[in-house]
Amino acid sequence: MFVSYSSVDASLANSIYNYLNQHGIRALKAPEDIRPGQDWASSIAAMIDNATHMVLIWTSGSMASKEVAKELTLAMQSNTVIIPFQVEDLAPAGAWRYHLANLHWLQAHNTDHNTACQSLLEQIKGIQPAAKPVPTKRGTKGAGALIALMISFGVLILNLLALVVGVWFGLSQPILQNGIATLIGTVYRAIPPLSMGLYVAALVLAITSLVRHRGNRTQAIWSIVLTAIQLLAYAVGAATGILPR
Repeated sequence: MFVSYSSVDASLANSIYNYLNQHGIRALKAPEDIRPGQDWASSIAAMIDNATHMVLIWTSGSMASKEVAKELTLAMQSNTVIIPFQVEDLAPAGAWRYHLANLHWLQAHNTDHNTACQSLLEQIKGIQPAAKPVPTKRGTKGAGALIALMISFGVLILNLLALVVGVWFGLSQPILQNGIATLIGTVYRAIPPLSMGLYVAALVLAITSLVRHRGNRTQAIWSIVLTAIQLLAYAVGAATGILPR
């Protein structure tokens, strides 16, 4: 339970806050429940996000308070049950009319304070809060397209290096020692099968991202295009003898 109030109504807010806590309702409000050194704004946002209900102490002071307006917006975004505790016979004006429409008001201005607090307590216990929105977790499920694109670029660079090494090896082989020439030749011939494995991985990741609508569609398409171009270049290179089969 979060208590939203204007600073001019601090005494009243303290009274409601203490009453609720004394009667088994865990009430939160600023500054009591903000630890020293904590960021004020993020602490209030966290309290509202975790609260099932918010008591809005409704006075002319709260209607003029920008901070109360922010707290109301956060409460609506997090599906927090809002209970306007009307201390003054004051109708909401301006944007307040929109935000507070269709809410059940607790008329506290035409009864004594203890009776109003008791009614508030009963209303809190009688209202079932709506389910809180579950934040979307950012994991690796949506990263397939980006990974596929990175693999495609990596294979492109690898094959460009292989091409340079192949040309250099062809020119330098006669003057290289047999052991070095054999080692370079072995590494050079291992690149094509490695590239093919990476091609398959990139294609699977990119196509999966497109089919399951995960990750960035543009990245997935670019990965498929780059991989297709490199496969075509490899086929041409292998057919002409530029690259090893």
